[in-house]
Amino acid sequence: MDYYGPMRRHHRLIALALLITAAFNGVHAASPATTSPNNSNLGSELFYQLLVGELSAQSGDTGSAYSLMLDAARKANSPRLYERAVELALLSRSGTSALDAAQAWARAFPASREANR
Repeated sequence: MDYYGPMRRHHRLIALALLITAAFNGVHAASPATTSPNNSNLGSELFYQLLVGELSAQSGDTGSAYSLMLDAARKANSPRLYERAVELALLSRSGTSALDAAQAWARAFPASREANR
């Protein structure tokens, strides 16, 4: 029995939560005390959806992860989430899903070079 396996999993979950939070907050240098902090537009429901999607991908259920990520991308209107949805569709070896996600990304951001490549 791997004693350290569950501990590594907890470290990964914590790192994943911090990564998602940092992605939406941006990494900023320390600001003067006179300015108020920038709050993220990431709500609890969207955060939970992203977390479940990434955990599904990590456990090998890339189909569910793709669906959750594409829905989150549409809700947040985020190009990074659209790109992640395309990646997850490709990981699940679903060309039609990848094409759907790429087309949704291009419709949402028609001026984006990445979305239209």
